[in-house]
Amino acid sequence: MKITENMVKGSVRWLLPFYLLALLPFMASCSEDDGQEEEYPNWPATNEAYFTEKFQEYYNSQSDKRLVLPKLSLAATPTGAQADYPEDYILVDVISKGTGKSSPLYSDSVACHIKGNLLPSRSYPEGFPFAYSYEGEFDEATSSPATYLVMGTVEGFATALQYMHRGDHWRVIIPYQMGYDTAGSGTTIPGYSTLIYEIRLVDFWSKTRGDRYLEELLSE
Repeated sequence: MKITENMVKGSVRWLLPFYLLALLPFMASCSEDDGQEEEYPNWPATNEAYFTEKFQEYYNSQSDKRLVLPKLSLAATPTGAQADYPEDYILVDVISKGTGKSSPLYSDSVACHIKGNLLPSRSYPEGFPFAYSYEGEFDEATSSPATYLVMGTVEGFATALQYMHRGDHWRVIIPYQMGYDTAGSGTTIPGYSTLIYEIRLVDFWSKTRGDRYLEELLSE
């Protein structure tokens, strides 16, 4: 039988769907290599396990240098049943203490030096730096603090600020439930991300002072 050009084209058209089906796993694999799953493999489980382990470590070794602090809707440090819910607490290493005695309120503004990292991932062995007010080693003489409204930050960060005093330097570990939860933030912070901050609280002020400062700037 003579094979014509039309017969060849017809065979190709008939076989094409089967070739595409065979290629789907390979195409999916390539897509995953370029996507978030490969950068952050098993991310929910990794973050859950990390914070659960750290919570037990900090809970069992609390001191004036190692703190387990509840979100402000809870009244006390974890005891009894409360300790069954580690997602309601932040973990703190007190690197150095300041001289301040008072703490910011939820409605206050703050000035602080910060660095924020995720847990290590494929491309970021020290964790993706999702927030920072300075680069490289900290130098108080050349670094300018960032300003935030306490109520405008994630719950874990706001909680830390409301326990801090002027001059305090803390390392804070925040569970994803008090961070960006399961949704994440944009394309930089995946859902289920534990947030690790280094915070130096420089100053804070009330809304009244902030409004007065703004009025002074506008009147110049």
